[in-house]
Amino acid sequence: MSKVDQKLDELLDIQGEIVQAEKSLPIVSSNEQDKGNDYKYSREIFYGLVERGQDAIEGILDIAKESEHPRVYEVAGQLIKTVGETTEKLIDLQAKMKELDKDNSCKNEFNFVVSIPNLKLLPGDYFVSISSKLISNWTNSNYPVDYFIALEKNSSYSV
Repeated sequence: MSKVDQKLDELLDIQGEIVQAEKSLPIVSSNEQDKGNDYKYSREIFYGLVERGQDAIEGILDIAKESEHPRVYEVAGQLIKTVGETTEKLIDLQAKMKELDKDNSCKNEFNFVVSIPNLKLLPGDYFVSISSKLISNWTNSNYPVDYFIALEKNSSYSV
C-alpha cells in the first residue's frame, strides 16, 4: 500500500478492503404521516451526506496539495461529483414532495356539516376521507389518532 493510499485510508477512516454488504429493507405501509416523516428523515440524511462530503472534499484537497498525486485529484473529483449529485437528489426530493402535496389537494367543492356540541379533537393537521355514507375518517398527522365522525345529512360534495 502506497503512502498516498495510507493517507487516504487515514483521512477517510477506512481500513483494508472494501466489502459489499447486503441489507434487506423491511416492508412498510404508507400513510400521510409516514410520508411526512420519511421526507424529514430523507432530508436530514441528505443534509448529513452533503456536510460529510464537504468535509471529505476539504481533507482530500489538502492531501492533493501535499502529494500532487494524480490519483488523489481523481478521488477529489469523484467526491465533488458525488456531493453535487446528492444536492441534486435533495432538490428532487423537494420537488417530489410538492408533487405529492399537489396530488392530495382537493379540487372539488364540498360542504360538510358536523354537529359539534360534544366533539373534541386533538389540535393539528388532519387527513380526512369521506365515505359515500357520509362517515368521515380523520387521521391526525402529528399523533397516532383516528376519528370516525358522522356528517349531517345536509352535507354535500362533488366527485
